[in-house]
Amino acid sequence: MEEQRLEGHYTAESVELREIIHLLMRWWWKIILMMALFAGAAFYYTQQTYIPTYIAKASMVVNSKQVKIVGTEVVVANDIAMAQKLVNTYSMILKSDRVMDLVSQDLALNIDPDIMRKSIKVSTTKDTEVLNVEVEYGDAETAAGIANSIMKVAPEAISETVEGGSVKVVDFARVPEEPEPPQTARNTGIGGFLGAMLAAGLAFLRRYLNTKINNPDDIRERIGLPLLGEIPYIKIKKSKKNPVSPLVTSDWVDTGFKESYAALRTNFRYLAGVSGAKKILITSAMDSEGKTTVAINLCLLLAHSGKRVLLIESDMRKPTVHRKMNLKGMRKKGLSAVLAGAGEASDCIVPLQGAGFDFLPSGAIPANPSELLDSDRMSSVLTQLEGSYDYIIMDAPPVHLVADATILAKVTDGVIFVILQGRVNSDLIIASKDSLTGVGARIIGCVLNGIRFKEAGSRYKYRYYRRYYGGYYQQLASGTSGTENLVDFSSRQDGNKRGPEGNAERSPEGRILYHSDPIPNREATEKN
Repeated sequence: MEEQRLEGHYTAESVELREIIHLLMRWWWKIILMMALFAGAAFYYTQQTYIPTYIAKASMVVNSKQVKIVGTEVVVANDIAMAQKLVNTYSMILKSDRVMDLVSQDLALNIDPDIMRKSIKVSTTKDTEVLNVEVEYGDAETAAGIANSIMKVAPEAISETVEGGSVKVVDFARVPEEPEPPQTARNTGIGGFLGAMLAAGLAFLRRYLNTKINNPDDIRERIGLPLLGEIPYIKIKKSKKNPVSPLVTSDWVDTGFKESYAALRTNFRYLAGVSGAKKILITSAMDSEGKTTVAINLCLLLAHSGKRVLLIESDMRKPTVHRKMNLKGMRKKGLSAVLAGAGEASDCIVPLQGAGFDFLPSGAIPANPSELLDSDRMSSVLTQLEGSYDYIIMDAPPVHLVADATILAKVTDGVIFVILQGRVNSDLIIASKDSLTGVGARIIGCVLNGIRFKEAGSRYKYRYYRRYYGGYYQQLASGTSGTENLVDFSSRQDGNKRGPEGNAERSPEGRILYHSDPIPNREATEKN
C-alpha cells in the first residue's frame, strides 16, 4: 500500500517533490548567482578565445549502381540501401591519409594530414545518398580550396579503393564571405546551466549531509522518539517589564507561540495519563536548547488547566528558572539545602501566586550536586511530595555535559527531551538518548524548540498558521464567537483559583483566550 501522510494525505513521493522544490526555492538566490557567474565566465572565455574561421561547403552523390559478378554473368544492382551503406565507407576514404596527401599536392600546401583532417567534417543528408563536406579554416580561400580539391581527387580515390564505386560532384565550394560567428549564446547558456546545476547539487549535498535536527520528520526518522510539541522561534524582548524568556503569559508573544504550547500540554497530558507518569524530568542534550523555558511554560499551562503542579529547579550547577521568571530572592534556601539535610522541602517550596504553581528553587550551588541528587534523600523527597501534586516537573541539566540528568531519570516516571532546531547533531542526541534509556529511563517524547519554519521545510507553514489561527482567536477574544469553554492565561492572579477543567472564563481586558479541554483520544481526534 502506498504510504500516506496525515497532513493533506500526500504520498511520500509528492512530499519528497515538495521538499525538493522548497529546497531549491530557499537556495534561489545562490542558484541565480552561480548561474550568472558561470554564464559570465563562459561569455568572457568565448570572447577572449574566439578566432575567426571560415566554413566552405561542397557535396557529392554516391552512385547507387553497383556491378556484381555472379558466376559468369554481370549483374548491375541499383539499390539505395546499398548506396547508403557505402556512404559510411566513402566518408572514411575522404578523410584518409591518401586523400589528405593528394589534396596537399594539388594545392601545394604544407599542412600536416592530422591538422587538415581535423578541419574537415563529412556528413550525410538523411535518407539520401548525398555526402556533405565542410572545411573550417582560418583563411576563406584555403577553406574553399581544400573542399574543392577533395571534390577533385575523391572520385579517383574511391574508384581505386572500392570495386565499382563511384561518386559525382553535386556542388563545388564557394569562397565564404563572412567568418563564422563565435558561439557566444550557446556557450553562455551552457555555462549558466552548469552553474545552476552545481549550485543545486551543493544545496542537496548540504541538505543530506546535515545531521542536525531541522524538522519533526528528522526526530521520527533519526532519533526514533514521539514528538510532543513543535515550538516556533520567537525573538526575545528584554525589558524591565517582561522577563527575558518567552512565556505563554507574556503579552508580547504571539498567538501561534501560545497555541504551540497548548498543543504540547494536550499531548503531554494524554501520554502521561496513559502511563500514569507524575514525576517528569525535562532535559536536553546540550545547554541553550530551551529546556527551562519549556518546563516553565508547561507548568503554567498545566496549572491554569486546574492541575496542582510543582516545578523543581534541579539544575543545581547553572539554575536559571528564577531568572527566566524574574523572581527575586530564590537563591537562599532550596533543593540543595533539602538534600543536604539542612531543611525540609515544605519550608523551601515557594507558591507562585501569579503563575498558579509551586516552585522549589535550587538554592545555594553545592560543591557536589551529583552526590546530592544520587542520594536516598532525593528519592524520599520526591515520594513525599508526590502525594501533594498532580505533576512534579523537574528542570535538569543537559545529559551530555554532566551525569545529573541520568541520575534524576532513575527516580522519575518519564523524561521529556528538548531539541533546539539546528543546534545539535543527531549522533549526540542519540548518545544522550542511549544514556537515559541505559539507566531505565522512559522517554515520553521530544519537543522541537525554536523552529524557524523556513528552515524546517515546505510542510511547516507557520506564517499561514499565524495568519489563519491568529485572526480566529482574536475573534474569540473580542467576544464574536459563541464558544464559551475558554481559559484566560493572563488575567488569573490567584494561584489557588483552579476550578475544574472545562470551566469557562473570559478575560475582561479582551486578552487572547485559549481552549483548555483535554483530548482523551488523540488518534480519534486526528482522524476527525
